[in-house]
Amino acid sequence: MSSAGEGRTTTRRSRARTKARDLSRNPILIVGSFLFAFASLILSGLGYRLSQNTASEQQAVVLRVVHPFVREIDLTETEAGIHVVFVNESLRRIIIPSASLWMMKNCKVGDADHWLPAATAFDRRDLHANWSDQLLDFPITIDSRQGASMIVMVPIFSPCVQDIASESDFKRSEKSERMLKNAIAVADAKVNRRLHLRLRLTREPGGIQRVPVTIEPGMTAGESWQTSWELRGQRFLGISIRKKLGELGWATLMSIDLWSERTGKHLHVTRPLVGAEFSFFPLGGLSNGSYLFIARADGAPAFGGRLLLPPVRCSEHVSLSRPCFL
Repeated sequence: MSSAGEGRTTTRRSRARTKARDLSRNPILIVGSFLFAFASLILSGLGYRLSQNTASEQQAVVLRVVHPFVREIDLTETEAGIHVVFVNESLRRIIIPSASLWMMKNCKVGDADHWLPAATAFDRRDLHANWSDQLLDFPITIDSRQGASMIVMVPIFSPCVQDIASESDFKRSEKSERMLKNAIAVADAKVNRRLHLRLRLTREPGGIQRVPVTIEPGMTAGESWQTSWELRGQRFLGISIRKKLGELGWATLMSIDLWSERTGKHLHVTRPLVGAEFSFFPLGGLSNGSYLFIARADGAPAFGGRLLLPPVRCSEHVSLSRPCFL
């Protein structure tokens, strides 16, 4: 009996080895097993990568600051209102406990002390005497996947000199304030680049973020034209003109007639204006003095003004009629 049992066991084992050997020689089963193992490996890798990406996105801090700008009409007696749009593209809340305005290489204009959640209330502050009641203290909180448009108020009465301890400090601060206000009033692209105006934001989490601030012309709704004096260094070259909100495909011929108030010398320049792009009107070679000019669009008077030469530094007492340089 024992020998018969041992024989049956040996037979079963032999059959199992033969079946396993036959299966191992089947190419379809071999390829299928390989593909199954490969697919399992890919799926596990993708799952790990997805979990890593999700964790990374949850930890990421992405605060987009959309086109901060300031205009001459945004200046109060002691402060500048910086228009800012914040967009929190993160999956977490971002807090801004403080902000400051800087210019030039290392000149701190001032620390923002308040912010206004409604830009329209600030733009119409002349019509609403109690607009300042809406001012809020820092911090600013931007929730996940949310955006906010606001005005950040920055004191500008002592730029570059935070602690005035002497008369020289006062004069330097006064000169810097005059430079900043004149640059904002002139709203010239080259002056804007050299001034290098920027906001320094403290984010929690995220640390420090610096964003450039553009100086925009303070045009009212009734004004159709925007102008910019053009200089190369300290030399006056001419004037650039564009139509505000000019539509695509719109075009006109604009001419400038300029007369010297001292000699009566007359200069006439005509250039095309297309869309909302600037066109340059060369007026170089003029002697120092006072000039009157009138601009016409398709022969009809558009605007006029006075030009005073030579240009002066923006830190001097200047008017909109006199080009300035930094």
